[in-house]
Amino acid sequence: MMTPTEADSSNYRKISLGIVWSWVYSLAWTLPPLFGWSHYGPEGPGTTCSVDWTAKTANNVSYIICLFIFCLIVPFLVIIFCYGKLLYAIKQNQSSSTVRSKDVHVDPLYRNFLMPTDYE
Repeated sequence: MMTPTEADSSNYRKISLGIVWSWVYSLAWTLPPLFGWSHYGPEGPGTTCSVDWTAKTANNVSYIICLFIFCLIVPFLVIIFCYGKLLYAIKQNQSSSTVRSKDVHVDPLYRNFLMPTDYE
């Protein structure tokens, strides 16, 4: 953050681990319906497939609750935590004449993570 023009070779390993973790986490939550925990089915006019949101079985409801918690709530809390740490670091390093810069960094949080949460 302090020297943005210098490449940090240790970041490549962190980035690679983050990408691998993202794939593993997504597979962990998309594969269970293929093995019996809930199931996939046609959605809307039948042109796409998704989790069967309408089935009321305990198997299906438990999967949807876990999806909601671990694929929406937990990632959202991690994002909030990271943005909070970023804003705290910015606040510690900025002068009093640039207080408005905080608004520029908070806006993407609202625009990118709060607005697209409604599913149409």
